[in-house]
This record gives sequence, structure tokens and C-alpha cells, in this order.
Amino acid sequence: MKGKIRLTVNGESHLLGPGDVYPVPTGDVHVFVGVGNALILELSMPSLPKDNKFQEPCAAEWLKRNLYLPALRPIFSHHVHATIGCIDVRDVG
Repeated sequence: MKGKIRLTVNGESHLLGPGDVYPVPTGDVHVFVGVGNALILELSMPSLPKDNKFQEPCAAEWLKRNLYLPALRPIFSHHVHATIGCIDVRDVG
């Protein structure tokens, strides 16, 4: 993780930074927003595409493809900062 995000789980807000981990129980409603520029790794298991909602349409593009993360670079390469839902994957390799 780079930068900071605000994670809200069931209405309770948490500020997270590099090295922080926050497990969210299955079924809990959660939202994360970059506080300035941010890069995060978010893992969801199990995760069904229909269960994911994004404010930015570009963030949902990966749901339409069966790709590994480095292959997403061309999709998100024009996003130089993390806004709500957008992911900068240029430094992932």
C-alpha cells in the first residue's frame, strides 16, 4: 500500500496507511476512498462480480476480463492518481 485510504465498514471509519491490514467479514458493507493519491491491494474471497459496485466505471473494467494484474496496465495507464475506485497499476510487476 502506498498513501492513505479511508475505509468505512458498516458506518465505522478507519484511516489506513502502508503496512495496515483490515479484514472485512463476509457480508459487511464497506467502502474505501483514497486520501490523496493511493495504491492498495484489495483481495476478496469469494468475490462475485455482481457484488462489486464502483463509483468510477474504469475500476470495474477488470471484472469483465480474466486477466492477471500486470495485464491491466493498458486499461488503467491513463489514470495517474487514485480517485474513488480507480487503480494505478503502472508500478505493479
